[in-house]
Amino acid sequence: MVEPIFAPSVRPCTTCGARLDSEAALSVLACPYCGTEQHMRLERRVFDRDWEPQTPRELVVPFAVDQSEARRALREWARGRRFAPRRLRRLHRSESLTSVYLPHWVWEAEAHSRYTGERGRHHVVEDGRGNRFRRTRWHPVEGVMTCEFDDVVVPATTRAPRLLLAELMRDRPMESARPGPPDGHRVVRFDVDPEAGLAEAKLQMDELVVCEARDRVGGDAQRFHAVDTVYAGIGCRSLLLPVWTASYVFAGRPRQVLVSGWAGRVAGARPRSPWKIGAAFALPVAVTAVALIFLVMSV
Repeated sequence: MVEPIFAPSVRPCTTCGARLDSEAALSVLACPYCGTEQHMRLERRVFDRDWEPQTPRELVVPFAVDQSEARRALREWARGRRFAPRRLRRLHRSESLTSVYLPHWVWEAEAHSRYTGERGRHHVVEDGRGNRFRRTRWHPVEGVMTCEFDDVVVPATTRAPRLLLAELMRDRPMESARPGPPDGHRVVRFDVDPEAGLAEAKLQMDELVVCEARDRVGGDAQRFHAVDTVYAGIGCRSLLLPVWTASYVFAGRPRQVLVSGWAGRVAGARPRSPWKIGAAFALPVAVTAVALIFLVMSV
């Protein structure tokens, strides 16, 4: 069960400092200027009856990418961005590149689901004029299934944009996770409670449950009337992920770029310089105009 959430009406952005207006029912507030997301400080805590609160086991992914490798990854990433502003192309030289451990929650659970819906089979019909149309025959289906989840990772901090962290997670850091304290790098404290992290993890697991149900139903198309899921055996671990972070200002707004410390993947916004775009379009126009002038003068 989730209790109502209350939050202040005005909050500063933790990255750029902009004043953000929030509604009382919001649990996540996204900054429209820099994209940073914040979980609201709750006047009432969120409780989930599927999970018994416990002290999570601590895991850490050690840094496998040093600063020189992170700068090289930034340089190659910026080179591949057409019309990138100068500050982005020079970001690999920036003194703002720092190492940090960002906290995450890692969840495991069993999902017991019952689904009802319909399986569709496509077929082609032809009218009296010879026109052919695709139609679908629907057949009722229902079933039960169990899905096991071992490593569902969700951020436990709002200090970095969720979209950038999701991009870094494509390299599956859990393969190199080990127990123990971090070594020699700054650690960011978590500001997302485990209960809020579990709610986000359940959303991810719900999507995977529906995908599994579609595979089991089969056919050419599927539609569901209900997918009811009960979670059991929920466990939680805390995970520190190594990240190199750099920032720059473009168009008056701070921008953040992340480099994963375990694989070297780069994630960041892709601003384009209007001056470079204008020059790219103006150059061929100018060349064409000069060619026309010479052509007219030679006639």
